[in-house]
Amino acid sequence: MAQGFKFDGESLIAPGQILRPTEPNDLPPSDQMITAKAELALTLDLSLQQFRSTVDPHAVVSRLSHALHQIRRRFHASIWSEIVFLAQNHPVTHFLLQDPFTRWSFDKPRGYSGDAHLLDFIYGHSKVETEIASSTV
Repeated sequence: MAQGFKFDGESLIAPGQILRPTEPNDLPPSDQMITAKAELALTLDLSLQQFRSTVDPHAVVSRLSHALHQIRRRFHASIWSEIVFLAQNHPVTHFLLQDPFTRWSFDKPRGYSGDAHLLDFIYGHSKVETEIASSTV
């Protein structure tokens, strides 16, 4: 008799698993929201300052990506769902959307994974060379 499949807590292969926080947070929900908003605001503001300064953009994006993943992992999915719009509407998105891959991924219709233009970015097709060159400093 086949045994049931058990999630390892690391493989994010089901919507429920993706939304589940990976680290427990013992704060009450209202305190979690306040803490999550504060951490997100500090993270985004720091990244904005770094983009405006002489910090290497690759380093800024790398640090920002890591910080956002940590925030998402620390808080319940319902908290992330409520604060994600703050990140999407923060002035730092002006810098992030200068990358054609990121801009296209953000602007494309949601739920469509077979996006030929996005795949052109991924595979470095000659059709996107101009877009990449015009956005690269």
